[in-house]
Formats: sequence, C-alpha cells, structure tokens
Amino acid sequence: MRTLSAEELAVFKRTAERRDADGQLRLAQRLEAARQVAGAAAELLKREFQATPVILFGSLGTLERFHLSSDIDLAVSGLAPLD
Repeated sequence: MRTLSAEELAVFKRTAERRDADGQLRLAQRLEAARQVAGAAAELLKREFQATPVILFGSLGTLERFHLSSDIDLAVSGLAPLD
C-alpha cells in the first residue's frame, strides 16, 4: 500500500473540505425551498379547503433530521367530507 505525500494529503484534505461545503450549501438551499413549498401548500389548504390547522411534521420540522431526500409532511384537519 502506497503512503500519500504531504502535498497529496493536503490536496485530498482541501478537496474533501470543498465537497463538504458544497454539500452543506445544497442542503441549506433544499431546506429553504422545502420551507417555501410547505408554506405555500399550507396557505392553499387553508384558503381553498378551509383546513385548520395545517401542521408541519417529519424531518422538515426537525432540522437535525433534514437531509437531501427529505419530503414535506403536513397534517391537516377541518376538511369537508367528500360528496
């Protein structure tokens, strides 16, 4: 097995740090987009279907559990029954 030189190790470390920073940026962007979509969906449910309350739960509601594959979970009450 070959040992990395100090220069190769430094390149590896910089690349890993850049990838981590890029991943954190993507996660923050996804979180902001998910929050906007959840808010718009809640407003639509309230306005068009008189839903009250609309409750956010799941990984978007618990930021420590949010990840790039997280979805949006909304619990809704107060909807009229289907005819």
